[in-house]
Amino acid sequence: MIEVINYTDEIRESTFVSTIKSAWSTVHKLRPDLPEDIKIHFTDKGIVPGLATGGYAYALDTINIAIDLNEKDTSKVKHDLTATILHEAFHLSMKYTGETGPFSLLDRVIQEGAATIFAIEYADSSAGRLYGDYKSEGNERLQEWLRFASDPLNQVLTREDYSHFAFRDPLDDTRWKLYKLGTWIVTNYIKTQSMDINDFSSADVQHIILELKSSKPIH
Repeated sequence: MIEVINYTDEIRESTFVSTIKSAWSTVHKLRPDLPEDIKIHFTDKGIVPGLATGGYAYALDTINIAIDLNEKDTSKVKHDLTATILHEAFHLSMKYTGETGPFSLLDRVIQEGAATIFAIEYADSSAGRLYGDYKSEGNERLQEWLRFASDPLNQVLTREDYSHFAFRDPLDDTRWKLYKLGTWIVTNYIKTQSMDINDFSSADVQHIILELKSSKPIH
């Protein structure tokens, strides 16, 4: 059951609750460890640039959802909303939420990469051309970001430094370093393991971290 615990504009946001219910039904079949009942907290913060929605896995039973209410294309909103629900649901399944941390930077990189791939694979998420588009960055930049994310001194960042690495770095005006890096790492991992992203688990996260700390650069 979907329970909405907060609206910012009930008249307009309520029209998308059926899309959330449908998305949750879909993802629950893929990840049966997820709870059947989930709370949705609508917010006006966190819309991803290039998308009509944004989300945040607040707790194991609560997802924050932001919808661009100025977007006229309802089909785009529904498409992006479905992908957002699958992305955040993957976090819940992995016990990666705002209330279950803290998490190291390298943990965050891998968790976000895995959720991004999951939403691309199972909801055709537009993230593939946005924060999941690591191919446009080139191997040298990705290796640079990996060195940064693997550095023990960077495992706990200030809120500002994390925001710069995760969302937009004002020094070089690059968006989504953390997400692109994570998508690259996890894509390579599941390929070498001949694994579907839906088979990814928390144990795999720690295994990847150990491999990254002891292996040669990814190619």
